[in-house]
Amino acid sequence: RYFPHIVNLACKAILAAITKMKYIHACNTCPQYAAAVHNPIAIVQSLVQVICASSLWCQEFSSILESLGLKDLQLICDVDTRWSSTYLMIECILELEEGVKEFIEQNGTEEIQKYKLSDPEWATLKHFKAILAVPHAFQQKLPHEKTPTLCYALPSFEGMMGAWEKLKNDNPDLTNIIQAGLDKLEAYHNRTDVVPAYIFSMSMY
Repeated sequence: RYFPHIVNLACKAILAAITKMKYIHACNTCPQYAAAVHNPIAIVQSLVQVICASSLWCQEFSSILESLGLKDLQLICDVDTRWSSTYLMIECILELEEGVKEFIEQNGTEEIQKYKLSDPEWATLKHFKAILAVPHAFQQKLPHEKTPTLCYALPSFEGMMGAWEKLKNDNPDLTNIIQAGLDKLEAYHNRTDVVPAYIFSMSMY
């Protein structure tokens, strides 16, 4: 259970870096996201909470999905204590993007209108999903291993670091965000180099 915990810490580091991003001044550090004035994850979190808190709006949203021929999926709320909940929330909202846009368009209340995402913010959300998909895949894989021992966990752990490195190289504008997660992983990974159990487990792999 040690490694999934570290992965969770890396996810939190990623989300913290996203939160700290100065979106209104993004052109200074991330030109690609200069038009994303607000943190799209924060907007989605609030929108989902508001819709889920109202049975009337839940029904209205469900009706819109049906009219568009989309799956009537339940929106997923982000829960801090649940691993991958942010990723799953983003994945769901992106799958229902057309329905979300139509719901906001049809709903005339100011409370809902303020959660309208711009096209650049939708695009940014997709990039954030790609970043969070890496640890999510790791967390999904490890518990299903028949023998989730150290010799199986560590190669997956290193594979996740490699996947983030590739994503960082392919998307230079996301470097600061991805690096926050890598720094957290590397801090713990470096400790394993001097742990006898690690050396023994790798000799068995």
